[in-house]
Amino acid sequence: MDIFDYFLWAFAVFTALYGISLLAMPKKMLLPEIRKQFAAKGNAEPSNEEIDAKFKQLRRYGVVCIVLSVGLLGFLLRGGIFGL
Repeated sequence: MDIFDYFLWAFAVFTALYGISLLAMPKKMLLPEIRKQFAAKGNAEPSNEEIDAKFKQLRRYGVVCIVLSVGLLGFLLRGGIFGL
């Protein structure tokens, strides 16, 4: 049953790193991917407001990832799934 704990450790670390990377990336690096997402949805020329809204959404996702990983790490440090 330790495999579940190892999986959760790996998931918590990945989630923390992903959240930090979302917060640390400058807007210039995220801009091409944001434009690709809009183009895939059929909006080839998104407005600056739409891009800013998507950028803020990605920042919120980064904060959520970090908060969830801290909660999961706290859970794991207290004993994990089968801890007593």
